[in-house]
Amino acid sequence: MADAKHVGKYKRIYIRTYGGIIQDLGVGPAVLYGFLEFLSKRFKKDDRGYFCVFNTFIKEQLGIGRDKLKNYRNALVEAGYIDYIQGINQNAKSRYKIIM
Repeated sequence: MADAKHVGKYKRIYIRTYGGIIQDLGVGPAVLYGFLEFLSKRFKKDDRGYFCVFNTFIKEQLGIGRDKLKNYRNALVEAGYIDYIQGINQNAKSRYKIIM
């Protein structure tokens, strides 16, 4: 999942994927990726590999707000680590898929 690596006097969090790819995304996206990876192993997936979860559940468990969740999620989508399909309204769950 996330490995801490010391660079000079600063501590950076890296996501190390199975293929050996290391990309610096920051602490927030790394924690979100690790949590989504945990949920992907616990929740039932559909035929395309997506699992459903409420965004409010993720926010409550990680202790972050809506804007931070959006920013972290967008960073992971742009980096190619996850795929995301937004729920239609507050009663529909969002769908996530771990790509890497």
